[in-house]
Amino acid sequence: SGNLVAYIDTSMEEPMLNRVLVVRDIFDRNVFYKSFKLDFSPTVDFPIESAKFTEGETELKLTYALYSGYWNLITTTLPIRYQSPNCLSEEEKVMHTYGEALKNDIPVCEVNGTIIESPCNLRDIKAPSSEISLSKIEDLRHVYLDLDGDMKYELIIDCGDTLILRYYEGHVYVYPFAFKNMYQLNTDGSYNWHYTGQNFEYGESKLAFDGIELRHVELWRIVNDGELGTEYYHADQKVTQEEILKYFEDNTKNKVEFLPLETTWKDEISYDMALKFAEKYLKDSCGDETEYRLILTYKWDLDYSVYVFLVDPFPITIPCEIWIDKCTGEVIPPDGLG
Repeated sequence: SGNLVAYIDTSMEEPMLNRVLVVRDIFDRNVFYKSFKLDFSPTVDFPIESAKFTEGETELKLTYALYSGYWNLITTTLPIRYQSPNCLSEEEKVMHTYGEALKNDIPVCEVNGTIIESPCNLRDIKAPSSEISLSKIEDLRHVYLDLDGDMKYELIIDCGDTLILRYYEGHVYVYPFAFKNMYQLNTDGSYNWHYTGQNFEYGESKLAFDGIELRHVELWRIVNDGELGTEYYHADQKVTQEEILKYFEDNTKNKVEFLPLETTWKDEISYDMALKFAEKYLKDSCGDETEYRLILTYKWDLDYSVYVFLVDPFPITIPCEIWIDKCTGEVIPPDGLG
């Protein structure tokens, strides 16, 4: 496609082992070169069933054959992050990476203060107030906004609370805010907050990033509003009521407009549930007298893989493999069963 070519690279000594898929510029690998390690079976001479560059040469859609006791076709989309004739700009790379995170193609890391949580799918990140994962929240909304003025957009997700996704050094970090700590986000990157502790406080701040660390820059704050001894602060300096009102007059704000966030997220069944579905299927197919042992071996993009080892008697091939759709629980029976 254009100047791009995709092929399987092999070694001369062991051509069937350690094969990798390579995508590169056909004339000069210094312009573009990327390799992918896939599960090509060493018993299959020509494993590629079909391949096509899509999305303006930013992705390669690939279907290849995998043999593990029986034939199975695997379809995957590889992000090659390339646009002819040049590589993605830094701004395009940021947006492309957000797209990958939204499709759960890459993990994200939640940041809570100085603690960086283990990588996980974006769909599994929870709203801080409700502790409900994003995959279970309806009517998600989003906006792209440069919060800190570094010419790179952050992705802000409104889930009742607020999640800020930031690209930094090839990774996506998620900063959660409960509603009271961030609301009415403005086009200049400022936002409102309120605190209902011993002294009722509310104000406006902006965010600043220092590497992964997040800092809050206070713009203004009012303490004990309406009470005797109300205090007004601007840029962390105490001011009069007249001065804070003049600041409001000179610094009008425009609220951002969030757009619906369309996702294809679905709730996934658990590993234990996948085993129960496989066990029920075997009982329905072979009867209660059949004894077998189930081992859940791995999870592909769409399915769980469950190996079945027969104990007694022998109506099925040993071993066989059952696939369980990880979203619906649908059982894909093996050829050797039935």
